[in-house]
Amino acid sequence: MESSVTAWPWIILLGGVGVAIVLSAAIAPPSIFTDMNFGLLTKLNGEMPSSKLRVLAFAFLVGIGILTVSFWLTVRAMTVDYKNRIDEAKASALPPVSKATEDSRDQLTCDLEYYINQGFEEKTRFESEAGGELVLLSKFEQDQNQIWRSEGALVGDGVEPARFSVAVVYGEGIWVEDSAIKIRRRGLRRRVHLETVLRDPVLKEIADKNDYILTLGLASNSENEDDDHNWKLSLARAHNLGVAAMRLGWMPPDRIWPQTIGYSNTLAQSEEQKRRMRPVVLIGVIARRSIEVPDVTKATMEIVPIDLVNLGDYAQPIDMPEETRRVHEGSKYLEVSDLNPQARPYVVRTLDAVSNSKGEPTSCSAD
Repeated sequence: MESSVTAWPWIILLGGVGVAIVLSAAIAPPSIFTDMNFGLLTKLNGEMPSSKLRVLAFAFLVGIGILTVSFWLTVRAMTVDYKNRIDEAKASALPPVSKATEDSRDQLTCDLEYYINQGFEEKTRFESEAGGELVLLSKFEQDQNQIWRSEGALVGDGVEPARFSVAVVYGEGIWVEDSAIKIRRRGLRRRVHLETVLRDPVLKEIADKNDYILTLGLASNSENEDDDHNWKLSLARAHNLGVAAMRLGWMPPDRIWPQTIGYSNTLAQSEEQKRRMRPVVLIGVIARRSIEVPDVTKATMEIVPIDLVNLGDYAQPIDMPEETRRVHEGSKYLEVSDLNPQARPYVVRTLDAVSNSKGEPTSCSAD
């Protein structure tokens, strides 16, 4: 196509020249070309050339001008047409962008702007369990009385955002060593029942503003400790936190999901290091849509400071939390001796959407 387009200007030019030569030869002998006097065209006095010839000369001159202008206008039109055809060819080679894709991109941008305006900052991005990229945003709230709290939001393309809250009880509020029921009272050298600790209004707020509670069981590790015992200890702690939340009336049992990632992979070299491996961790989730538990636990690891607790350094990967014994109305507190866990295939747990969710839609979401 390109060669045929570029040949047209030359065809027109040569054609015009040919027509001019033929017409000239028809009205004048060849010898006139060797002795041309263009001044006769403007001669006004004296002996004048034939008026017929002068008219023809002016006509040819005007015709050449018209042909020249027409030639360049034609070349310009062909150039524009050629560029348009090239652009259309390139555009047709690209996959069409569907309206749904455009809408989802607009929705993603809107959701991100909504949370940024709420004081959130983008933390990281990762692949969700269901497929597709999730953007994790977080907002540090407070750290008081050795309870660290933060809020997070998971925003994805084509899905409604999922918001969650994290509370980590550390320092003097950690689990008593080798106990699944007792917790050290912060600031005091005594042991208290875990229900006493969970009565703290800061922790109760996690339940008040969320649809689900994930209780995360953790155990420390040091030399000469038994891995199987520590694993059972983490299972019992996760379960007992769930039982305590139920008995305190935080939520119905089907909204409380005990999870564990086991014991620390690192062998503690000091008591202080060992204590940091077994804080109490609670995660509240707003479920305006269904959400996979591994997405929430992985996001939790990303926003909790490593110097507080390194959730990525436990026997069970943080993106594969193990579900412990479920909580029900008759559930009792467990000791390590009550557990005999059996190996089973890993199953990704999903929190179902809650129709009367406590969460509010973003300004971008349709309720």
